[in-house]
Amino acid sequence: MKAEHELLNEAFADEPFKQKTLQQTLGYLRSRTQRRRVVAMTVAGLVLILAFVWALPHRHEKVELRASAPVLPKPTVRIPAQSECAPMVPGTSIRVLSDEELLKMLPDRAVAIVGTGDQRQLVFLDDQRQSGKHGS
Repeated sequence: MKAEHELLNEAFADEPFKQKTLQQTLGYLRSRTQRRRVVAMTVAGLVLILAFVWALPHRHEKVELRASAPVLPKPTVRIPAQSECAPMVPGTSIRVLSDEELLKMLPDRAVAIVGTGDQRQLVFLDDQRQSGKHGS
């Protein structure tokens, strides 16, 4: 063991050898540190780019629904004169229509009145309403 220490002491006693070894070690450590910085900066840059792309407003294509049946022409609706109608709702400009009057106003549409009493609803049975083509 003593011989190994003496051999190392003799090898490191040479000043140019010490300097060369020290410079190589420092160079290795500097390159390793620089490599770590480059990797860290690259990862940080990628994270920023991904965050920016994710935050951009996404353009969604509008999906237009089309009717499978031909679109019927807009019917001409004859609105009865006030004297021909049922009474107005007091305090408003709303006229009360009977079921027959309402159905007569929609002659070219497939409609039904569903329910009883005050729970009646007008239901459109054709697909014009779903496609956004009802009266526009």
